[in-house]
Amino acid sequence: MKALLVLGHYMAANGQVDQETASRLESAVRLHKEIDFQLILLSGWAYRQDSKMSLAEGMYSYMKTNYSSVAGLCYRQELSRDTVGDAFFSRLFIEEPEAQLGIVEVSVLTSTYHTQRCKKIFGLLYPSVSHIYGEDFAVSEIVEKHELESTKDFFETFKDLKSSTVESIYDVLCNKHPYYNGKVFPKLESIDSLREKLIQGK
Repeated sequence: MKALLVLGHYMAANGQVDQETASRLESAVRLHKEIDFQLILLSGWAYRQDSKMSLAEGMYSYMKTNYSSVAGLCYRQELSRDTVGDAFFSRLFIEEPEAQLGIVEVSVLTSTYHTQRCKKIFGLLYPSVSHIYGEDFAVSEIVEKHELESTKDFFETFKDLKSSTVESIYDVLCNKHPYYNGKVFPKLESIDSLREKLIQGK
């Protein structure tokens, strides 16, 4: 079985996804027609203070409205707060034995300017990912500079990673990553609690 992980970008308070996220979802539908994925993961947390809806939920709403037949294949992964989380939580879910997914090939879809950073992040945190696709989307030099800086920060955060197991990655997230160690956003729950949330997801 094959799975496609679609990374979200931004959305409005009412759950309407931005143009970049919509472009990725449109590309996901085109890829599905070619490859026939059995699972499409929509990734993104409830990051807006003015809305309880997660980015993954906004993405699902877009798919349900525009591509109802494909929406039935979609799973909302609502725990990730950045690209690192996209890799970690998707892997935690797909590789969880209790989920009984039977996924043997995983691909990722993002925007073209983001693919190089994705390859580095997934290469370290989810090395079994087979393909990373990029949807063309024009961005400014500021965004491109941010990609380079974020890549540097990623390697600094994970420089002491002991192994590529999910347990080792979880330890780094809880101790060194500001989005997950409690410095910026609430600290992660136990890895067992996270697994339960993913299995009971939508």
